[in-house]
Amino acid sequence: MVEAKEAEDRTSRDDRTGSSFADLLSDLRDDAVMLLKQEVALAKLEMSENVRRAGLHIAIVIAGALIGFTGGVLLLLCMAALLAWTLIALGAAPAAAVALGLGIASLVAAGAGAGLLFYGGQKLKNQRILPESTIDNLKQDVQCIQQRRQ
Repeated sequence: MVEAKEAEDRTSRDDRTGSSFADLLSDLRDDAVMLLKQEVALAKLEMSENVRRAGLHIAIVIAGALIGFTGGVLLLLCMAALLAWTLIALGAAPAAAVALGLGIASLVAAGAGAGLLFYGGQKLKNQRILPESTIDNLKQDVQCIQQRRQ
């Protein structure tokens, strides 16, 4: 009778251990799924923030380009007129003075435009869109899950 009681206790204990182990595996799976869902949500949020920031930088570049273009055209016309006036005062023919004035002003404008394009391009190139911290977190999560499975 004592042996039957011990066998019954062993069977009951094995059932509880098996059930408990299955529960642990189920909890681990549920936690892993929840963690991955949270990481994906974080990645979406981070990407939308990065895209918003890039959009803001693009808008600033466009606004600066439009304002700079307008001011640049007016400045170039003034510069060309001053150069032409100076060349005429020095004895150059009016047509040649105007042409040379416009040419020099155009070269200055081309240099300034190239500088602005380079600066804006560098800012956009350095703008990161991918959610790098979330990607790193996901890699760490996968490693952690793989270690727990072993």
